[in-house]
Amino acid sequence: MMFSAKSIFAVPTHRLSLLSLLLVLLSCGAIRDNLGAEPVPSASTVHAFYAADEPSIDGLCGSIHSLLVSCSQPQRLIVDVAVKATFIPAFQARFGMTGNALSVMTAPGAVIQLHPLDEVKMNKVFQQQTNYYHERASLDKSVEKYARFFIDTLLPDAIVVYLDTDVVVQDDVLILADRLAASGKTMAFVDRVPRVALGDYVYADKVTDQDLAKLGISRKALLKAFSATEYNAGVLVLSTRRWASLGYMDKIKHWLHINFVLHGKLFRGFDQTMLMLSFEVWRPPETRDFIVVEREWDVEVHHQLTIDHEFLAHQAKILHFNGERKPWLPSEAEDPLAKELFQPHLEKFKSLLDPSKRPGHLQLQPMMAALIALAMALALLAISKLSPVWNSMMTPSESALHVNLMVCFQGFMNYSSVVLCAYPLCLALNLSNAAAMSGLIIGVFMEASAVGMGVSWKILNVYPELWRRHIKTYLVTGLSCQFLGALALCKVALEVRSGRTHSTLIFTLLAARLLQGFGHGLNDQFMKCCIVKLAPAHDRPRHSLKKFVANTLGIGCGPIIIALAYFFFHDEVNDEGLTRGAQISVLTGQWQLTMTITVLVGAILLYPSLEDVADCGKTNSAAGGHQTAVLLASIFMDALRGFITSGVEAASCLLLQDHFAWRQDSIGFCIGLTFCLVVPGYMLHKQYQARYSDIAWIRIYTGIAMLATTLLGTAKQPLGILAADSVIFPSIYLAGALNMGILNTSVFPDGSLLDANNVMLINGIISNGIGRFAGPIFSRSLIAHLGQKAYASCQALAIGGVLAASGMLKPPMQ
Repeated sequence: MMFSAKSIFAVPTHRLSLLSLLLVLLSCGAIRDNLGAEPVPSASTVHAFYAADEPSIDGLCGSIHSLLVSCSQPQRLIVDVAVKATFIPAFQARFGMTGNALSVMTAPGAVIQLHPLDEVKMNKVFQQQTNYYHERASLDKSVEKYARFFIDTLLPDAIVVYLDTDVVVQDDVLILADRLAASGKTMAFVDRVPRVALGDYVYADKVTDQDLAKLGISRKALLKAFSATEYNAGVLVLSTRRWASLGYMDKIKHWLHINFVLHGKLFRGFDQTMLMLSFEVWRPPETRDFIVVEREWDVEVHHQLTIDHEFLAHQAKILHFNGERKPWLPSEAEDPLAKELFQPHLEKFKSLLDPSKRPGHLQLQPMMAALIALAMALALLAISKLSPVWNSMMTPSESALHVNLMVCFQGFMNYSSVVLCAYPLCLALNLSNAAAMSGLIIGVFMEASAVGMGVSWKILNVYPELWRRHIKTYLVTGLSCQFLGALALCKVALEVRSGRTHSTLIFTLLAARLLQGFGHGLNDQFMKCCIVKLAPAHDRPRHSLKKFVANTLGIGCGPIIIALAYFFFHDEVNDEGLTRGAQISVLTGQWQLTMTITVLVGAILLYPSLEDVADCGKTNSAAGGHQTAVLLASIFMDALRGFITSGVEAASCLLLQDHFAWRQDSIGFCIGLTFCLVVPGYMLHKQYQARYSDIAWIRIYTGIAMLATTLLGTAKQPLGILAADSVIFPSIYLAGALNMGILNTSVFPDGSLLDANNVMLINGIISNGIGRFAGPIFSRSLIAHLGQKAYASCQALAIGGVLAASGMLKPPMQ
């Protein structure tokens, strides 16, 4: 069957770029909807909730310090403190909050937020209860003890770890949050030792069956709950979405009303008794809506004096100083337990608020290193320009193509260098479904690149001789867009370092990536056309292969450079804080700026004059339907190649970050190294290239990559994933380079519908706007929702598509 180019591409080419722009706008809408909607309950961001009054402020400070220093990832924590409105000035002063601020960033990276209690609402609900409250006189009029029941009004959809102010945290509370999130239940209680039965606080024998029946309570159900444990409510974990949707506050109000009607005869009045009744009565044990965690998560210190010191200091995960003996009181100053286990945390609390250690404090070392590297690179470029060797070793055409390779390297380095910071930065911005959102941040670069290619296509059509004249101005425009995008990335990172994680930052981050991608697309379309313009047909596969190697090195070196910068310049003190997303993002922005300025100056200094260079594009020979089929197949294969490689890179980075908790520098170095393996692969290919045809080599490389997907889906260790990547990356890239060589030799003469400019635009829009854009999003979403095997199956399917399409490259039988 013969294909007609005019029938296939009857739709005006510029509409493809408009379609790509529409995809970008739809992506923006998706982000806007994602921000506007309530996030899916998960433990990505965890809230630690306290309710405190002014006399307990010392206990609160000591507890917060113990919480943060025991947390493995404080960037996931937001510490919420609910206080009466009259106490807010005192807490603001203690936390170093300036002006009217109700939040402050701590040195480890967690944010402390103050919330005024709605005393009118709370008193209206619990005013009847105070008449029958007999726990301790100090708690009789305390409204703070009921704050745990109203958390959902402050944090409507969150995983919350509630802590009393008299606890010392000695282990990572994120473990508790993750366990509740995985269980799908509403609440997590801590096992109580020695055990206390709910029946010790509920007195059903004092109430007649007639009274219970009037109130809608079954004595049988009530007696059945007697054997349940009365868990201490000083340490709780809850899903506020489930709490609200299942009406637990209404159940508590119901028990409160019943006890009031019965004049306090049903139970003694503990707020935690009402909580346990709401979970235990009316629900059979096999369907109870809570989990119970180990006793070590709430060890009642002074109520369990038989517990040895070794257990308290090293095995207990949370110490609870409940009762009258609070460790911050002067009367307990000489208590050995208070002195050893609490006082050090209170004394060190101020260090959490040290401005010089907060994430907003910008380190100068990486900036100075970037400036030194920039100065050295510019000096080297100046020497190259002044040296006669540069001009004598290559023709102007060869020189221009090599400068283009430098610009290619820089653009793809900007694309890939964010793979390390995207996920932690999305976590720091409190985005729901951070894995998929980070994939969007990576992939949208190529979507914008497709739009930039469309603009470049139009410019080259209107000014066909632009590649001869004003080319430096053209390249500088694209590089300037990337420079501004890197500046915007730095702005977002610095805002996160300062604790200002407002929702507009995601749009700034998106704009930065769009601007960078657009500038890259402007230049990439031109550079692809330059291969056709400056190289004869027989030499184009060689230059296409060089461009692919430069692209791959850029993608591989991006993470490696950022990993090295992170290794040498990251802040050890704050490394586990919210700065994990901010620090590496600042480093990424700084080195993007350095590289972009270097390449911009290099292009100005080294790009030769092309006034007298022959236009090889005009010598292309016209061809028929099979040539059109070859172009179609090559474009389709290149789109799948972009989908595969971008997806594997983004997914592998996510697996190493999230599943195996690797350090950022290790991830960047290993991911980048697997990309750079294309260089030895390229050298081996050059040595044995003559043995088979280009089409045969494409099939060989694609088949090898197909086999590697098996390892990709079954690997249980990081080395297995990296081994699969080490095979897939070079194999697919070498197959893609050969495919692009075939495409470049098959373009029609200038002025044809399928000339170099039109074909490169179509290829760029489909490959970048669809393939590279969708790869990171699909791969990270598949891993997050369906798992590693589903992601590997998707990659195998895409590689199979490349293998099937390669059959269309073969010339028809004569």
